[in-house]
Amino acid sequence: MRGAFKLVLATVFAVYPLQAFHAQDLAPRAYVITPIHSNAVTLTYSFSDGGIFLSNAIPVPDASGMVHVSVFTYFHSFSFFGRTANFTATSPYGVGHFQGTVMDNEAKPYRSGLLDSTFRFSVNLKGGPAMSVKVTGTMAFDRKQYGMNSGIPFIKIADRVEVDLALKVHRLSGAPVNLK
Repeated sequence: MRGAFKLVLATVFAVYPLQAFHAQDLAPRAYVITPIHSNAVTLTYSFSDGGIFLSNAIPVPDASGMVHVSVFTYFHSFSFFGRTANFTATSPYGVGHFQGTVMDNEAKPYRSGLLDSTFRFSVNLKGGPAMSVKVTGTMAFDRKQYGMNSGIPFIKIADRVEVDLALKVHRLSGAPVNLK
């Protein structure tokens, strides 16, 4: 059996060119079970500043750069043949200021624009089925319970605030949901 596996692996490497193999992208929470019809928008920012090591590939001895990257990500979960699935789209935008000396001439290029977007579709093949959520109730805040007995000058604050909730829940396993 082990010899057959090695033969199949050697055949795969011989048949497919090395350019067909790509590294995987590590995606945290790609397979987490989330309620269907959930959406999330994430905005991230990163900043890098410092020297650029070119390994003498081109004659730029003092290259440096400053890069700002903002990333917009959209996440949506849904049911795919009864299994939890999600779609994620990521669109980064980068701005770079670079400088260096090329053949005794100082250069300061500026680059900005969209970077490589990524799109991911993932399905949980093992584990719980797709689920939805429903919670109903009233959440109340009484300011006197928190020691707020006096008002704030020029600001009117209600003594009690109530918020009605109506979300849908579907229990997959475990103890019954108690929302008291």
